[in-house]
Amino acid sequence: MLSAVRPVVQVLLAVVFMEGGLGILSPLASLEMARRDVPNEVIGLVTSAYFVGFLAGTLTGHRIIDRAGHIRAFAMFAALAANTAFAHLILTDPYSWIGLRAVLGYAFAGLFVIVESWLNDKATEDTRGRIFALYIVVSLAATNVSPLALHFEERLGVTILFGLVAMLLTTALVPMALTRVGNPEIGYRAHFGIIRLLSISPSGVVTCFGTGLVMTAFNGLLSAYTERGGFSTSQLAII
Repeated sequence: MLSAVRPVVQVLLAVVFMEGGLGILSPLASLEMARRDVPNEVIGLVTSAYFVGFLAGTLTGHRIIDRAGHIRAFAMFAALAANTAFAHLILTDPYSWIGLRAVLGYAFAGLFVIVESWLNDKATEDTRGRIFALYIVVSLAATNVSPLALHFEERLGVTILFGLVAMLLTTALVPMALTRVGNPEIGYRAHFGIIRLLSISPSGVVTCFGTGLVMTAFNGLLSAYTERGGFSTSQLAII
């Protein structure tokens, strides 16, 4: 197992920093908007904008990867995500955050395409299941642990936390820049639409669509609910 994981260790480390930054940013941004009495409808738009950008990234991000290669494209997407996170401190109007979240979604779509392409390229028929299982474990662990940083919001302040997000996203560059493993091979790709995918796996498409509706609304509006319901920031972090 160790020999199978060795070619993807740097990628998994990058995932920890990526998901760690996103896990702090999402509830922190919603919490800040709730404190400014931003309407729930606008908070919902900001949340949804991330996934609009993510969709755009899945459809067009491969062009950047084709041009620059996986490692340099990863650096570009990570830098874009870090700059977008830090821009939350500069652009305070909540409507401008709609654009920021769309750009963030685009950047993360590119990052995930690179990560999963890398894992798939370095895995074999015998190790693919274990490698992707480890990837999911690492990803969800970082996502679920990182919001605990909100415990320190009252002590450190919002500015420091936004800065921490930018630092984590930038640090994701380090393991990828130091890897000795070459870029995954860019081979032939064939695209097919949602109708074709629905015919292949109708239950998978419907389940993903329903899960996306529920989890996006829950994660996007939870911070606003807890803030307006009288919960403390530490309680939000635990939830």
